[in-house]
Amino acid sequence: MSHEGFLAASLTPEGPNYDPRAWLHEPGQAFHYSVSAYPLLRYLVARVSGQSYAEYMRQSIFAPLEMTSSGFSADEFAGRHAVPYTRIDGRNIDLPSKGHGLGLFVFRGGWYGNGGSAPGFQCLARFRPSRQVGYVILSNVNAILGGGANYESARSDVYSVQNALVSILDPTFVVRRRAAEILIVGGLLLYLLGVGLWTRRRRARARRAEASRVT
Repeated sequence: MSHEGFLAASLTPEGPNYDPRAWLHEPGQAFHYSVSAYPLLRYLVARVSGQSYAEYMRQSIFAPLEMTSSGFSADEFAGRHAVPYTRIDGRNIDLPSKGHGLGLFVFRGGWYGNGGSAPGFQCLARFRPSRQVGYVILSNVNAILGGGANYESARSDVYSVQNALVSILDPTFVVRRRAAEILIVGGLLLYLLGVGLWTRRRRARARRAEASRVT
């Protein structure tokens, strides 16, 4: 199906892919992940630039940034890809090569980046402008297909590497996070203590009032 055909099928009420429940907000009001938005982006880039999306990306993004191993087909870099794996029942099973892209999110502590996964791959990319530091973690093991404990195991491997990197690149982040946790826990304890004291005093007043009525 062409881009035009896909967009017509997805965005027009008479299209077979159209679903009014997808329109949760007016444009520019909120963010929602949408697979269909990427074909729309490719279509708009091609219409505005007068080039195919692939050619525009090669000329305007990949070449200036010297991204010599980025493209739109695994065949372009045969023999240069890491072999992707999925973890099932504790075993890593190899998969055919697949593509994987990135977006950008804002994380706490002044960090920006993204993380994601596809069958056979995981990635985490973060940078903190104020400290001029960042990191990219690429893994060719994923457990989406295995699920459950397999997924948590493969995910934990990547996040353990991330925690080690953050402790080196932004050591105060751990201190700030723990300080925030202490403040939250401390505030909760104070709240519970206050509720307990209020309850005790209320019960004491009730007992005194009952004793007065008896006498």
